[in-house]
Amino acid sequence: MRVLDVGSGMGDVALLVAELVGPTGTVVGVDKNPDVLAAARQRVPANVTFVTGDIREVELDGEFDAVVGRLVLMYLQDPTAAVASAARFLHPGGVVAFLEAEIARPGFSVPQVPLQQQLLALVDETFRRGGVERHMGSKLRRTLLNAGLSVLQLHTYSITGGGPGWAGYRFVEETMRSILPFTESLGVATAAEVDVDTIAARLEAEAVRLDSTMFLSTWIGAWARKE
Repeated sequence: MRVLDVGSGMGDVALLVAELVGPTGTVVGVDKNPDVLAAARQRVPANVTFVTGDIREVELDGEFDAVVGRLVLMYLQDPTAAVASAARFLHPGGVVAFLEAEIARPGFSVPQVPLQQQLLALVDETFRRGGVERHMGSKLRRTLLNAGLSVLQLHTYSITGGGPGWAGYRFVEETMRSILPFTESLGVATAAEVDVDTIAARLEAEAVRLDSTMFLSTWIGAWARKE
C-alpha cells in the first residue's frame, strides 16, 4: 500500500505505518514544519519520505491507498477542509483514518486520585486557552462525513490501569512535559507548580495508596472510504 500521513511531525505515525505496509509499501508524510521533518528523516526507514507543506495546498504525485493522521485535526481551524484536501489524493475506495483526543471528556479514577484531577484540569485549560478543539474526538464523525466520505466506523478507547509499576503514570508525566511550555506561556501554571519530573512517582504513590484504577484521556478513531 501507498499511505499518506497528514501532520507527520517527528514521524511516529509514519514509523508505525511503515511496519504495517512492509518493505514493499511506501509512506509519504506531510508537515508544515521543515525543521521537525529534518529530524524525522533521521528516524525512518527507506520506504518513508517527507514533504514540507500544508496538506490543503501541497501537490503530490500519484494516488494513495490510504490517508492517516493522529492528533492533527484538533489544531486546525478547518479540519473538514484538511480531510477533504487529503482525500483528493486517494483512489476510489481508498481509506481515510484519523485518531483524535476528546480532551473535554476528562479521565477519572476509582477511587479518585486527586493529583490526576489536578493535572487533567491543567491540560484542559491549556488547550482551551490555546484555541485547540477539545471536542475533536466527538466531532470526528461529522468532520469525515462533511468531507464527502462514507462507510464510516468509529472506535473509542482509554488507557486504563493501576497498581505498582503501571506505565500509565509515566505516560501522564511525558504528556505534561510535552505541553508544559504552552502551560507556562498561556499563564495556566508555572514549571515549579507542575513539578513535571516527579509526576509519575507522585501519581503512582497516590494510586497505590488508594488502590485506584485510573482511566486516562479518551481517544476516538474513525475511518471511512472515498466513493
